[in-house]
Amino acid sequence: LEKTATDFLIFFPRPVPSQGNELWLVLGSERSFCGGFNELLVRRLLRESPDCIEQPQRVLAVGRKLCERLDEALPGYKGLAGASCSEEVQSVLTQVVTATQKKIEQSGATALWILSHNNGPNNIICRRLLPPRKAFEHIKEFNPPLLHGQPDQFFSHFLQLYLLLGLTQLFTVSLLTENEYRIRHLEGAIHRLDEQLAKLSSRARRLRQEEIIEEIEVILLGSGAFDSLGRYS
Repeated sequence: LEKTATDFLIFFPRPVPSQGNELWLVLGSERSFCGGFNELLVRRLLRESPDCIEQPQRVLAVGRKLCERLDEALPGYKGLAGASCSEEVQSVLTQVVTATQKKIEQSGATALWILSHNNGPNNIICRRLLPPRKAFEHIKEFNPPLLHGQPDQFFSHFLQLYLLLGLTQLFTVSLLTENEYRIRHLEGAIHRLDEQLAKLSSRARRLRQEEIIEEIEVILLGSGAFDSLGRYS
């Protein structure tokens, strides 16, 4: 697909990508309890594209929890529903591709950047999906591709397939990494609960020992075992 896109863009060039005229697609989480999964994406987005603060309409955010993070940091962005499990990836992906293609055509964006988590902690992909980088390299080809239709019509149909297949792996890896974050987050919560439980158990034992000592003292006082000076006899 990248080779096809490259061949097409060499002979039927689109506008050259420029800063401030790109579209950003950020893949976050739909569910919570995944630690700093979404916060890392927001910080990386603002660092890679500070212009999006002035042009938030060029940001597409996928995932309800990511959108909650962006509500204050980047008002004016477009939010999309994410996938909670692998069975939902395909249906969500179709909606995302449709929205992305529509946004590209409406805004006239010349580049599409993807921001998502990769395998491993704090490993974030920042990749230009469209146009391919090789599309602007000098390639010695003299025969343009044979198109059955107008170039714009071909590109519109090709773009949907290109995005659908290009995003499938990124969506799957992002969801897998999200679940890994969630597991680590829950394991950390369980560890903190265990520590708190140990502290409370130790405190309960100390309080019980103090109660036992007080009960013994009351018994001894009631039995007359202490003299008038409070000494044990």
